[in-house]
Amino acid sequence: MHQQYGTPPSSPLFQPLKSPGPIVRITPHEVHFNDHAFIDTIFSGPGHQREKGQLTLNGLGFSPTAIATRAHTLHKARRAALAPFFSTKNIRRLERMVHEVLSQIYQRLERAKKTGEPVNMSMLYRVATHDLIADYAFGQGSICFSREDLNQPYFQAHHEMVLTWYVGCYMPWFGLVVRRLPVGVVKVLVPTVVQFIDMIQVCPFSFQCSHSLLGGDAIV
Repeated sequence: MHQQYGTPPSSPLFQPLKSPGPIVRITPHEVHFNDHAFIDTIFSGPGHQREKGQLTLNGLGFSPTAIATRAHTLHKARRAALAPFFSTKNIRRLERMVHEVLSQIYQRLERAKKTGEPVNMSMLYRVATHDLIADYAFGQGSICFSREDLNQPYFQAHHEMVLTWYVGCYMPWFGLVVRRLPVGVVKVLVPTVVQFIDMIQVCPFSFQCSHSLLGGDAIV
């Protein structure tokens, strides 16, 4: 059953998967659901507690962050600390930033219209999201839009790192080892992180700048 999972539906090997029912166990700790009636059960609303599985926590790494928190109540408490950043008052202050990002998008589309070159809308949306967050959180916008290639190597590196997610899920110790190595060694052993390391070194976390942009009344 595990070997057959993921086989294209056109293959005869896929047909036996339909006989057991809409639920297929793909790993000792994971099951695959193929029933739209079960969506509301999986993605439940308020009042239902859900805790992250161990494989997910392994992939996220051992860090005291909201996204890497197993317990529902603790995750909710940590997430509440971010609420002031997304209050109605602070979101309204993003109007200038949003207009600047939209202007950049329009300029790219207008140029593509004149030249006839295709536009990668997925890349364009990712760049818009990245620059908006960078401006809001660190006061450094247009990081990607200022580059002709839209900082494509950075997003490609991110994509390649996501493809190796399973490594951290099943070998959580790997991330701990990498974090303790010198930066130069990490760049050689894990080339996909070079773009992220360079970005962190060029764009350090500037919480004071973020505090100024938010008017000095946000929790940072």
